[in-house]
Amino acid sequence: MSDKLNESTIEARIDGILKQIFPTFNDVNVQHQKSFSIHFGHHNVLVDLKDPSKYASRAILDILLTIDDKNVMLLELKRAGLALTSNDKEQGLSYARLINPMPPITLISNGTENQFYNTYTKENLDCNEVDVSLIEKITESSFKLALNDFKEAVNTLLNNDNSIFSKIINQISEDKFELQTGRIDDFNKPICSKFQIERELLEDIEKLFTDSNSLVGIVGHSFSGKTSLLYQYFKKLNSENNFLLYIDCYDHNYSVLQQLANHFSKNTKVSITKDKIREWLINSLSNNTEAKFYLLLDNFNNEVPDEIKNEIIELIDIFSGTNQHTLYTIDEFNFKKIAFIENRRYKTIIGNQSKILQLDEFTDKEYYASVNHMYENFRVAIEHGGHFTQEYRQPRVLRHLVSIFHKDIPEEEYVKILAVPDFNYLKSFASNNHYTSKVHTLYKKIVVCFIAESKLRKDDIDLNIIASGTGAIKIETFKKFFTDDLDALIKSSSIVIRELRNGLVVILPKIPELIAFHSIAAITNIIEKETSDYKEICNKLIELVTPIPYCDIVATGVLMNFGNEKHIALFSELVQELLKIPPHYEEIGKGTKTLMYVEGVGYIQMNFEDDMEDGGFIADFMPFAILSQIAGYPLGLVDNEEYSTYAFHLHLLDTVASNENFIRRADVSSIQNMKSYESYDWEGIGHIVSGHEGIIEPIVQSIQKCFFSIPKEIERLYEKGFKENNFPLIWRIYLALRPLTDYSDEDITNQANSFLSKFDAYFNSFMSDFFTRNIEDEEEKERLKNRLKKLKK
Repeated sequence: MSDKLNESTIEARIDGILKQIFPTFNDVNVQHQKSFSIHFGHHNVLVDLKDPSKYASRAILDILLTIDDKNVMLLELKRAGLALTSNDKEQGLSYARLINPMPPITLISNGTENQFYNTYTKENLDCNEVDVSLIEKITESSFKLALNDFKEAVNTLLNNDNSIFSKIINQISEDKFELQTGRIDDFNKPICSKFQIERELLEDIEKLFTDSNSLVGIVGHSFSGKTSLLYQYFKKLNSENNFLLYIDCYDHNYSVLQQLANHFSKNTKVSITKDKIREWLINSLSNNTEAKFYLLLDNFNNEVPDEIKNEIIELIDIFSGTNQHTLYTIDEFNFKKIAFIENRRYKTIIGNQSKILQLDEFTDKEYYASVNHMYENFRVAIEHGGHFTQEYRQPRVLRHLVSIFHKDIPEEEYVKILAVPDFNYLKSFASNNHYTSKVHTLYKKIVVCFIAESKLRKDDIDLNIIASGTGAIKIETFKKFFTDDLDALIKSSSIVIRELRNGLVVILPKIPELIAFHSIAAITNIIEKETSDYKEICNKLIELVTPIPYCDIVATGVLMNFGNEKHIALFSELVQELLKIPPHYEEIGKGTKTLMYVEGVGYIQMNFEDDMEDGGFIADFMPFAILSQIAGYPLGLVDNEEYSTYAFHLHLLDTVASNENFIRRADVSSIQNMKSYESYDWEGIGHIVSGHEGIIEPIVQSIQKCFFSIPKEIERLYEKGFKENNFPLIWRIYLALRPLTDYSDEDITNQANSFLSKFDAYFNSFMSDFFTRNIEDEEEKERLKNRLKKLKK
């Protein structure tokens, strides 16, 4: 017999054996099954016909024979020329006794020698051939398989066939992942099988393991997608050559091997020890040099009992130099605790042997994959320009948005999510049922502490840096105000604790949307009680919201709370005060130093004399950032027939959209994922964002929102821009309407195309004036202008 069997050779051998041992097989229509299931309690493990040359330790084929869909015989067909052994008998009977229903006869054959066994009693049958009457006789006299015999069958198989053990372990892991899997809107489940975006980090993990690293840690904050990453890794590697054991460290805080033993005992009703599991694992990996064992530890933390930590170290030691790998996920706080010896700079064994990968927000590739997935599977799309919104780079945010918008969408239609988050976006997060009333209460208390630390942040630069845009507070402050709630806050898993330099320990909220949302009511209450003049109240508002996550949207929420009859004067005066503080470019000279804190990197200090040349930044950006958001909600404040009801709102739009500076939301994404955009600084015109980038500035999005609700007013503003040759205003209106030229509503499409046609007619004339503005010779200027006007866009 050749080393490698093809399909036709296998068929011929099976038919030859059947003619020898079952002369009447054609008459009773005996069928041979090339794959069948054996049963370990609740687990069904598929055994399929494979070329034994790939499994040198067995060199045998397993074929189940059936008559009228009833199991009658298991044929163990050994390679021709190899003698039959007692081990072949035990192996074959072990398989047969775990098949349900159990075939009454087991045949071990090498093609010339045939050994028949009663599967129930394991006794040798003194015969050379079988027929239906013999099968019926054995079946009628059969008895229930004894417990010890079952245990013996399990033990024989798991010690000799690594594929069986790997399939059971993988099924156990699959069951555990299934418990963590839910619908798109079930946020109690970290995994949604229908919303999986493959992370690029999977390739980095595999490369580290391929390079002989046996311990890899994935560090990331909660809701960053760590559990989903392990799920993706499991799905990618799940095969009979890979043993993949998934353990949630928050779920079972005891021996990993004992967990396996308990699972086997529970499902097989046989007492199995963790030593037996260790024996099976070692034998399985020893019998197959291609087999790999992966221990997937989720939510690894400093509270994991020493028994588990020691067992992990034992597994690393046992399989050192072999194909054993441990992949664990952990947050930053627990990693520092588990990787370093307390009060020392020395690393622990785990710290020394771990290769660490940081799980950040989506990369460009992952973001575009997620956008395509959302559109194709849920008919939810993000407006072009959303790739610059750092919140849309977070898996938890995208899953939340899909859960809200994917329901009840008519066929052949889709929902488009705004490119820039607004007040409605923030409200949707706050209404998420996943966040319990307890979590909301705890976050309200964090907000109290955050506002109380306003003066402290001015004196503590480190606190100011870590708190800005995150809502972080000192742990001491929370203890001071809410001593009895600290333990509940930590156990809620909705925050992480950071230990920074100079002994600073802070509470860092994991759900910035809740900090922002609950800040609105708190700041509204403070502003409402202010008795100073409007300018000071405005400055107070800016001071309060600036360090808060979603600061521009928070301020918008506060202003909207004042947009009622009782507070209308306060509302309009605050808007007027904000309009008096336009953003402006401020140069940074050599010698200026800046300090920033970057997640996953730490503190970064830049010296403009040593590290980089002169530069600058946009100062006082916050007032117009706030106005850019509020401008999306038409304000009908004028009650005068001579003017439009929206005259005040048009003034607001005109002032903000005419500003020469780039007015975008603050970006607090990781330094690795900060996005550059194509833009131009035109002298005398301002900072112009390329039309290819989509909607980035909130004021552009607000113009688009107003176009839907008050199109005539936007047309009036557009005409005013042309009349005054106000290019920043005209360009922003153009950017707002450009995506609407193929809108589902025909009227909207026609209006948008009409607006864009006016821009096309204007643009060549504007550019000819711009490029010839410095030519002194009037004839030359006019000649060049005419040539430029004839150029096509």
